[in-house]
Amino acid sequence: MYAINQLFFSLMMVEESKREDAVKAVVYEATARLRNPVCGSAGDTFHLQKIVQELQGRLESVAAQVLELQQQRNQISWRF
Repeated sequence: MYAINQLFFSLMMVEESKREDAVKAVVYEATARLRNPVCGSAGDTFHLQKIVQELQGRLESVAAQVLELQQQRNQISWRF
């Protein structure tokens, strides 16, 4: 019960125009804590960062392949 009172008073200290966003943030964190009790939303962030890094690696690989294919095409067209 103490935590609920503390949360209520903390939300009352937030500017009224930003209170809805603050409540959404608290709900998001609570939901994330259900999925990952140790890390919460930080765990979600870490997971998304990992996905971004993997996709950046894939993009770099594909870009290198495209460059290689363009160079091969230019060599072939230069011969003719």
